[in-house]
Amino acid sequence: YWSYYIPFLAWLPHYTGRQFSGDLIAGITIASFQIPLSLSYATSLAKVGPNCGLYGFAVAPLIYFFLGTVPQLVVGPEPALSLLVGEVVKSFSDHKNSDASALDSSFSKVPLPLIVSVISAICGTLLLISGIFRLGYLDSVFSQSLLCGFISGVGITILVDQLLEELGLASLAAEFDAGHYSPIKKFLFVCNHLSETHRLTLIISVSAFTIIKVIRAFKFRFQDRHKWVVYVPDIFLVVVLFTTLSAKLDWDEQGVHTLGLFVSRTPSLYIPFRIGTYEIVKKVFTTALLITILGFCETTVAAKGMGSKYDLSVSTNRELVALGVANFGCSLFGALPSFGGYGRSKINALSGACTQVSGLVLSAVSIISIAFLVPLFQHIPLCVLSATISVVALSLLEEAPHDIWFYYTIGGYQDLALLFLTFLATVFWSLNVGVSLGVSYSLLRVLKHSTQPRIQILARRGGSSYYENADSLADDDDVQEIEGCLIVKIPEPLTFANAGQLKGRLHRLELYGSMRVHPSHPPTRSDSMNRNIIIDLKGMTECDASAVLTMYQIVESYRKRDVYVFFSRMPTVAQIREQWDASGITD
Repeated sequence: YWSYYIPFLAWLPHYTGRQFSGDLIAGITIASFQIPLSLSYATSLAKVGPNCGLYGFAVAPLIYFFLGTVPQLVVGPEPALSLLVGEVVKSFSDHKNSDASALDSSFSKVPLPLIVSVISAICGTLLLISGIFRLGYLDSVFSQSLLCGFISGVGITILVDQLLEELGLASLAAEFDAGHYSPIKKFLFVCNHLSETHRLTLIISVSAFTIIKVIRAFKFRFQDRHKWVVYVPDIFLVVVLFTTLSAKLDWDEQGVHTLGLFVSRTPSLYIPFRIGTYEIVKKVFTTALLITILGFCETTVAAKGMGSKYDLSVSTNRELVALGVANFGCSLFGALPSFGGYGRSKINALSGACTQVSGLVLSAVSIISIAFLVPLFQHIPLCVLSATISVVALSLLEEAPHDIWFYYTIGGYQDLALLFLTFLATVFWSLNVGVSLGVSYSLLRVLKHSTQPRIQILARRGGSSYYENADSLADDDDVQEIEGCLIVKIPEPLTFANAGQLKGRLHRLELYGSMRVHPSHPPTRSDSMNRNIIIDLKGMTECDASAVLTMYQIVESYRKRDVYVFFSRMPTVAQIREQWDASGITD
């Protein structure tokens, strides 16, 4: 049983040297572009220190090595979720200029890594509890259209955010407090101040962005003929090139913002849950919950995508436990919340990864970077990190046109409405409002679907003994109704959710004999056709207490009207018959 709960015990005894060579190459390949991106996620998106990003790739893959079930999945900070962290960090920075209360003053003194630590700890706790109580099925509640709309909105938001640094307008934006504007308002701010663009910063940004896109176009064109081009670390090469130029040409003295010196190499430990962090927990909980939901959905998409591609069985509950422990581990070091990403996991697999050891290599390289390479990071131009983030943001928009066209082609207008609702709310309002509206709309659709009973009126085909759903038959079919009988079928479990409308649906069938007739229409059935109600229970595998009470009220109402009620094909589940006997329905 231990190998089920600690998966590495199952595959490690069978690990081979050939697998290690593939994992080693893949781990180094992923590290070559994920480590520079981790700096970008932390500084450009989350608005915190670089270490918060670096420790994300040092801690999360290490823990996932022991507990993860998908061999090629790469766990670490994600751009969309880092942006949500940045929204919280901005709200704390608002209190620095607040002269209202002592609580506001205390918020302004909170170390930024501690805020990140609390968010990661809440995410880890929620994920762990969900995994222990086997709530992995909840990922089905949130549709692909919701994720597509939100991710596309995040892509636009990131692109607009990075314009401030890429154009050298970050200092000016700080003076106008433009960092707290909505994406559309921030874009208008950029347009109004284009004349104040820092020329050298713009040249560096455009050059870095162009080089990365050219290298990626080259890789895409030749990767089928030359497998080695997959391993070309485009982002790593660009960051190294421009960092070297920055150090040699003293760009920081020419007005180009660089990363600068930061934190010691010795890790700082944080205790996220204690008496002193109670107010912080209350303030960040909502955003942490959204990060948990979105991160879990994105990880599930990545895990199932890798699982189907490589014929793996994915347990969402065990993934929840692995992610929960990983995020709680990240919280101890003030690292950003970490989840699985499909894009980097796909690159990991194409680079030769066979097992979770590739993540272990990524973790080791990250730790080495923190221990020995931190002094080299000080010359990295911030506009180059923003350019790399812009490349990632564009990749977030790649699937949106295909999905929109697909939904339009098949007539999935509800999914299109959800996609655009989430996207527009994210771009014109904020990330939190966008995802909240999208999730609320999705839940309303789920509730509407689950609370409508699928009750059917049955009719006999002429000259046969077959009874079918009358509403599904064509008008010219030879259909026979039984004189004095209303025959209905309940083909699903009855619970509190769908039993509430059962009485109204039955009454509608008594009046019209069909669910397709609008309630404003005059009745088409006489009372003489409803002297006997025959209810087919085939498919009703469950009936909770609320549904039993509703059924009792229905039967009691019919008997008061001298209408006979018959149940056919009663479920063989003994508990249902016992409930009906005890409730008085049978009597």
